[in-house]
Amino acid sequence: MRSYKKLHFLKTLFLFLLVFSLCILIPAGITLIMHSHSDGNKDPGQPLVSSGKYVILGEGDSEKRMDAEAFIPCAVMGSVKDSEYLNQPEFLKAFSIVLRTIIYQRLNGSDSVSVKELRIPYLTPEQLQKTWKKNFSKNYALLQQAAKDSFPSVLTYEEALIFPRFHLLNNGSTRAGSMPYETAVACPEDPSHPDFVKTTVCAPEVFVKKIKELLPELSIPETTPLESFQIVSKDDAGYVTCLQIGGTEIPVDDFVKTMEISSPCFDVDEYQKGIRILSKGKGCGFGMSLYSACKLASNGKNASEILALFYPGCQISLLSN
Repeated sequence: MRSYKKLHFLKTLFLFLLVFSLCILIPAGITLIMHSHSDGNKDPGQPLVSSGKYVILGEGDSEKRMDAEAFIPCAVMGSVKDSEYLNQPEFLKAFSIVLRTIIYQRLNGSDSVSVKELRIPYLTPEQLQKTWKKNFSKNYALLQQAAKDSFPSVLTYEEALIFPRFHLLNNGSTRAGSMPYETAVACPEDPSHPDFVKTTVCAPEVFVKKIKELLPELSIPETTPLESFQIVSKDDAGYVTCLQIGGTEIPVDDFVKTMEISSPCFDVDEYQKGIRILSKGKGCGFGMSLYSACKLASNGKNASEILALFYPGCQISLLSN
């Protein structure tokens, strides 16, 4: 009898403990699953720090407002796409400060600015997910952390926000510009980059067609267009500053865009009955070279030292509320 009562008691205790455990574990499990599901669908465009300032992407029905701090990682990857850059946190911080400065300079006190006005290349989080696939979370976290670690730093000159130009590669030196902080800075490693030189070859009639897209009224020989083509001047870094056809000046930046070449550092000649354009570097050549900045970071330079080199005389300041 006693054995029966003892067995009955143990069974009752076991059932009580089982029900009690299930009452705790089931809700906890549901919560964990829901939390995991929520994290998996969390908008990757959310910044670690919110600025309350916005970049407007798209237009009309497709318009989207993205916090400026969420846009910075997208803009970083719009210019650099190799893991070499992602592995240098001090470079990422320096570039984040440059991009933030551009955004706030263009905001000019308002709460939002169009990405068209910024004229900064970018990739959306959705595009980055397709590119990185399983490495997206890890890589994107690095970009977000750099933006957070550099917040709310910007570049100023004499207490005013600057417009810090940048480029991917140059012709061995940055260009001296019109602003006092745009000076020539040696970048000896840039010409060693595998994408330093780009060769573009086109037929004479294609060359003429593209030129007339810029200047429809221009008279230019259809078969021998280079007879009237002239690079009038270059700066000390080798970048074209004046370009003429038949005595008519052509805007250099428009020529670069129309011909789809990589930089204003170029030469033009005849090649196998066609026209060859040999361009060097990538981008405008002014301000910070992203490739050299990354190399400096890999050699132990911090973000402040990198920015001081490429924007001499500028200060790293904190945004005011």
